[in-house]
Amino acid sequence: MFAEIVVNVEAPLAGTFHYHVPKDLRPSLHIGHLVEIEFGKRLAQGIIVAFSGAAPVEETKPVIALIDEQPVIFPWQIELARWLSRTYLTPLNACLRLMLPPGLSRWADITLDINPYWDGKGRLTILQEQILYSLRENGDMRGKQLARTLKKWDKTIKKKDWLTAVNQLARRSIIRKASVLDPPRARAKQIRTAELIAAPERWQTAVTQLGRANKQADVLLYLLNSDDPLPPETAVLAAAHAKKSHLKKLETAGLIHRTPGQTIVTAVNPATAPPEYTDFLNHLPAPASQLTIHNSQFTIHQLQEQNLIRLTEEPATINLAIPPQEALPRILELRGAKTYYDILTLLAQEARPVPVSQIYAETSANINHLRKLTKLDLIRLGNEEVWRDPLADRDFVPAQSPLLTPDQARVWGRIKMAMIEAADDKARTEPAEVVTRGQGDKVTDEPHPVTLSPPHPVTPFLLHGVTGSGK
Repeated sequence: MFAEIVVNVEAPLAGTFHYHVPKDLRPSLHIGHLVEIEFGKRLAQGIIVAFSGAAPVEETKPVIALIDEQPVIFPWQIELARWLSRTYLTPLNACLRLMLPPGLSRWADITLDINPYWDGKGRLTILQEQILYSLRENGDMRGKQLARTLKKWDKTIKKKDWLTAVNQLARRSIIRKASVLDPPRARAKQIRTAELIAAPERWQTAVTQLGRANKQADVLLYLLNSDDPLPPETAVLAAAHAKKSHLKKLETAGLIHRTPGQTIVTAVNPATAPPEYTDFLNHLPAPASQLTIHNSQFTIHQLQEQNLIRLTEEPATINLAIPPQEALPRILELRGAKTYYDILTLLAQEARPVPVSQIYAETSANINHLRKLTKLDLIRLGNEEVWRDPLADRDFVPAQSPLLTPDQARVWGRIKMAMIEAADDKARTEPAEVVTRGQGDKVTDEPHPVTLSPPHPVTPFLLHGVTGSGK
């Protein structure tokens, strides 16, 4: 089995070439497939345009590999390319190349490296020495890379000069040379995505530790997580390693409420108290600071000595002055970590991989924020293949057809009349209609009389006009 192949190279090639198909590729190869072949001493792409059971030459090379499982050219495109080649005397491979998807073609190149078994002996030209120096400095190189390197050394050097030197070195086994194909430029469009992978409890806890250190934020976080609704001020300061100045700022901002420490007076045995103290004891318990306004300190001490009252010292306390659900955003704002919270909230709401561009648009995030969250195993970065649609964001409103210019109207009038005459011609040349009529108990078939005239040939029109004239 042989494949007739059009070689996709820059050189103009009018004909096709026959390659034999290996047994393992026979079930998968079809007309229009793009395959990898050896053309001369280099690798190249080829398009299968036909199959045959014989080849016009005795020795053929094998098809090396199938590049794309889907045919890149349809049979009707192959016929069109053949017609273009015959009609306009154009190389067939140039005609087919016009129909290939953009960026699919791969051009041949060479790879070069120094032969490790070379003993370092032998006379070399200056150019050959420079080639070997470049290979020693850079390791394995492609032909295009070597050309750029040599251009820096000598801007006047030409491709045929350094390629001749390379071939001479390869023949002397000083360097090793191989043919390769560049990868296709056309690739599926990939977008970077981010996805939340942590449970809500975990990321809500972890996000409070992000950002810069801030004592005010530490105080709010302690109050938010504390089981005591009114923790002592000293306990809060010790836990957050904060100072009273930090509490003052939070109080001024309206984020906390501070209750100063006070002494509470409580009645112990009001039933045994003298009648003159009954009214006083009935107002207890109460802060001592309020009682001293109407009762002297001597009276309080006297009642305490008589074991009628008890003094209890209550420490200064702190509590949140805002709802708990508002505390977390304020903590993150103080730490400068609100962006992390916005990212995680967005990902939690979407519950799917979200394009990074969307995250950037809806938050003030950048790649550093995402990398930080990735290191903490809160999110996962990935890639997703998407369809290219450059017209997705455009709305096309149907427009009214423009009026014909006088020249266009005159030409269209003649074409329209010719089309009408052709339609009338077709009607006159149709076969006679047969109508069945009854005459008594007899049935006869009589055709309607129709005058037949020979059809007029369809009139072709050749339009002349500059580009943009509305032909």
